[in-house]
Amino acid sequence: MSQIDVLLFDLGGVLVDFSGVRDLAVLLGGRLSESEILERMGRYPPSEQFGLGKLSREDFANHFVKDWNLELPPQDFLREYQSWSRCLYPGAVELLTLLRPRFRLAVLSNSNELHWERNTNELGVTGLFDIAWMDGCPVLADLRTDPRFIALRTTVAARARAIVEAFLRAT
Repeated sequence: MSQIDVLLFDLGGVLVDFSGVRDLAVLLGGRLSESEILERMGRYPPSEQFGLGKLSREDFANHFVKDWNLELPPQDFLREYQSWSRCLYPGAVELLTLLRPRFRLAVLSNSNELHWERNTNELGVTGLFDIAWMDGCPVLADLRTDPRFIALRTTVAARARAIVEAFLRAT
C-alpha cells in the first residue's frame, strides 16, 4: 500500500452543515419540496455562473429573487444565502485536530465566494487545513482550459480516489 500524502475533504455536507435546500424551502413557503428544490438548483444556470465568478453577487441575487419568486429584497436574500453555510458539524474540529499531526490536510470545495467567505472568516474552517482550494474560484477561471491545469487537476483527483480506496479497504 502506498503512503498517504494528504487527506482531502469536502465542506458542505461533510464537515459543514449546509442548509440551503431546507432554508430555501422555508423562503418558498412550501411551494416546492426539498427534492424539487435540489433538482432545480442543480440545473439553475445563475448558480453555476456565480460559483465560477461569471456573475456578480448582486446580479446573482437579482436573478435568484426574480426566478424563484422570493418575497424579499436581493440584499436580504444575499445575507440569507450566505448563512446557509451554517456551522461545522459536531466533532469536525476534533477530528481534524487529531489528524493534523499525522497528515497534511486539504479541503477542496465547490463553495461560491459568499459561502467561502463565511466558511473562512466567520466559521474559521479553512484555518483548519494546510491547503484550502475553492474549486470555483474566479481567479482560476482563465486557467481551467490550460492543459497544465487540467493535468494537475487530474493528478489531484487520482490521488483523492486513491485515498478513498485506501480508506474503503481499511474499513
